[in-house]
Amino acid sequence: REEDGKCQNELLYRMALASASEDPLRETKLTFLGTSRASRGFRVSMNIEDKATAEALSYLRFKVANEKELNMIMSRYSIPIHRSSGALRGSRDTIIPFVCPANEVRALNELAQYSLAQLRQYRNTREENLALLNSGHVAPFTDRRTALVVILGEQEICHFWIQVAGTVGSILSSKTGLALRVALRSLPENTDAQRDMYRYAGMITEELSSTSDN
Repeated sequence: REEDGKCQNELLYRMALASASEDPLRETKLTFLGTSRASRGFRVSMNIEDKATAEALSYLRFKVANEKELNMIMSRYSIPIHRSSGALRGSRDTIIPFVCPANEVRALNELAQYSLAQLRQYRNTREENLALLNSGHVAPFTDRRTALVVILGEQEICHFWIQVAGTVGSILSSKTGLALRVALRSLPENTDAQRDMYRYAGMITEELSSTSDN
């Protein structure tokens, strides 16, 4: 981590829109994104202020949007939902912010599922790799130790977003109005990971406050 405590580790997540059989809005979404972006890769960190991480959540908000939410997104950018004449100008670089609590919960759950799938790719769990790193059996300044540190960083990112989906997702699902904003602002900040989650929750709180003021 940097001196400001923000995570610098990254993990490549490969994401894709649901198939037409799973999502009747797929073609409309492709109209917005462009067909070349039916699937994308993002280098995700634990820092919501990181551009690629914000883009990944933006993509997932769009992926999981139902028709009402999609209309909200389209109206925000003055784009008619039924337009179908190819990718829309400027849309490819648009970062879609927080849409609504239900949409955010589904986007976080989607990211958690990608994270779980990634964790299954590793031979050892994070706990096993931490024990190995601290065992004294892996010599310093070796390729093996470097690889182990990289894998631990990737696993930390996966576990972080799974935890965010559980913690923040639960708050978003169970509270509304001022109680929701207070709960998000009451998350602990004792560890680096907790501060990362608090930073993300703060972003949502700002969006909720902005919406309630309008």
